[in-house]
Amino acid sequence: MAQSTLGRAYRALYEKLCGRHPFLWPWHSQWLAAHFLNRDLEAYLPGLSGRVLDVGCGPQPYRPLLRSASEYAGADVTAGPTVDIVIAPNRPWPIEDGHFDAVLMTQVVEYLTDVEAAVSEMRRVLKPGGTAIVSFPFLFNEHGANDYLRLSARSVPAFFAGFSPLAVSRQGALGSTMGTLFLNWLDQSLNLNRPLRLLRPLLLPLWLPLCLVVNLLSLLVNLLDRTNCYYGNVFLVLKKGDERDPAESGASP
Repeated sequence: MAQSTLGRAYRALYEKLCGRHPFLWPWHSQWLAAHFLNRDLEAYLPGLSGRVLDVGCGPQPYRPLLRSASEYAGADVTAGPTVDIVIAPNRPWPIEDGHFDAVLMTQVVEYLTDVEAAVSEMRRVLKPGGTAIVSFPFLFNEHGANDYLRLSARSVPAFFAGFSPLAVSRQGALGSTMGTLFLNWLDQSLNLNRPLRLLRPLLLPLWLPLCLVVNLLSLLVNLLDRTNCYYGNVFLVLKKGDERDPAESGASP
């Protein structure tokens, strides 16, 4: 749905005050959703080298973190100025086998109708021993018309066959999950009320402190949660196995 002029102006003001996705200040309503993901991406992406493919690249927000990459390519389902490769849903990617050393796919899985096909293509375009970094939401509200799917951390062996998991991180806990859902619910509820939607810029002096308090309290509540079950996001570092024929490598059958 096209955004109104007022909506675009409000978004520009909000980004100026609170940061632009994915790099947000703690008084942004989406800060908790981005905080843990950014922490892990900042830890792993600078170490990726060689050719890197960013699937679902959008405006390429993480490209500055790929400092060791010798080649970067952004792929998405819609053509645009930041998209180098257009991929069609549930179709083979127009990329030769084993071309990339690493694949990045953040917050894309929930939009897929065939996860196994996408994982198969990711595995195909990676070199043996290549790295895949993948993230997807678990406990998060429905967002967008094409939000189809939620996978837990336990789904990795079933959906990411052919990869060895080097890291499986459950990002967040009860506090951050509840805080994120509460702020998203409140924001969407206000947006449904036309008079309040028109007054949103004037409500920012109340909204931003509320978001900050909720975000910080949520982190404190996280400290009380030892269940490891109420996480908001899943972060994976995967390694592709060596798929060469044993006869070619001199190994015994």
